[in-house]
Amino acid sequence: MPADSKFSRDGDVVSGSPRPGGSGAWHVRGFLAALPLGICLITLCVPTTLRAQQAPVSYLPEELRWGVNAAAPGAQTAVVLGNPTRRGPFTTRVRMPSSVVFNAHYHPDDRVYTVISGIFYIGFGSVYDPAKLQAYPPGAVVFVPGGAAHFHGALRGEWIVQINGIGPTSVTFVRESDDPRL
Repeated sequence: MPADSKFSRDGDVVSGSPRPGGSGAWHVRGFLAALPLGICLITLCVPTTLRAQQAPVSYLPEELRWGVNAAAPGAQTAVVLGNPTRRGPFTTRVRMPSSVVFNAHYHPDDRVYTVISGIFYIGFGSVYDPAKLQAYPPGAVVFVPGGAAHFHGALRGEWIVQINGIGPTSVTFVRESDDPRL
């Protein structure tokens, strides 16, 4: 920058150097003002690019692979899309047979439960309490924020819910003694 440059109180060069668009000088304030927009554009473009490289996927109900749900003995889980143990979106389904209880627990991620079949029962609190269970019919949607202690029960027959979340996820029981995996 030329020695005769002068600055205003806000740091703009007022003389001695060309403004942006002149002879190649870079205007620092303009750069700093544009930086957040540039970061946002990069952030928005990367996931779109990654999604564009994936092929469409579809499953019929009979094609799902059900496995044991170690956190709720008797229940089964099927991973529909993604991987709940890795970073990124996932979709799973949980099948809870009649009379199975899933004690008070929480997850680090927000979750959206959609009832596929049966009557889905969920209650909120740090201890399983059948009086707090609320019934939701097929088609109902329940949002549970990350960290919210909740519990499930199958009071009137089997139910199946679909869970959408952002991994990695986990199940943490409020009371360690309620965790069947230990």
